[in-house]
Amino acid sequence: MNKKSLFFTGIGIVAVLIGWWLLSPLFLDKQVNEPLPGSANASGEQGEMMDDKEDMGSDEEAMKDDMEETMKDEDKEGMSDMEETMEGEDKEGMSDMEETMEGEDKEGMSDMEETMEGEDKEGMSEKEEMSDDASEEAMNKDKEMSNESYAGTFVEVDNEHNISGNAFTVTADGKMYIRFEQFSVTNGPDLKVYLTKEGQPTSEGVDLGKLKGNQGDQNYEIPEGVDLSEYNKVVVWCRAFDVDFGYAMLEKQ
Repeated sequence: MNKKSLFFTGIGIVAVLIGWWLLSPLFLDKQVNEPLPGSANASGEQGEMMDDKEDMGSDEEAMKDDMEETMKDEDKEGMSDMEETMEGEDKEGMSDMEETMEGEDKEGMSDMEETMEGEDKEGMSEKEEMSDDASEEAMNKDKEMSNESYAGTFVEVDNEHNISGNAFTVTADGKMYIRFEQFSVTNGPDLKVYLTKEGQPTSEGVDLGKLKGNQGDQNYEIPEGVDLSEYNKVVVWCRAFDVDFGYAMLEKQ
């Protein structure tokens, strides 16, 4: 086989692989069935991990206790001799120094304390008021966002791509998710889930990750700080061809 034949054979193999990557999803469905965030099934694995950590922690505590007991016995014996020798010398020297410094320190510290006390109280009161206001505002905003819920129904954008199902928000463990239920969409290559605002190209929106399956219930975590009153459109997008397969408009419930 000459070089020319090898070249065209290589091109043919590459073309077949690319064609399979592009076309195979059209004939294959991927089914997923994720539980609701925060449910017993979703948190089961986390519980097992916590149990393992507790077992490891108990073993480490036992080893630390044994080492501490051994070291205490040795340290007590050595320290008792040193303490007896140093105690007499330190007491005699320290008593003289304390008497000399006590009078000077008390006089100087009293003046400094009086001056600083007034300044500190005034500055701290202003800082505390500002900090309390900022903390209260942040807590109120987080609480308001966590109590909000949004929902929408998927609609098609053309006759080539079918999509159906519901999208709604779920809050669990301090995080917010978008959940798809009774979901189905035409499969395709390189499908992603995005949040966009009105008039924004999908590629410039908020990336929630790869579509987990073209059929079934699934969850997507919303990054912290994303305002769903602004990013109110969840889109299934084919990044390879920059084509929207469908979307759902999220409305506040």
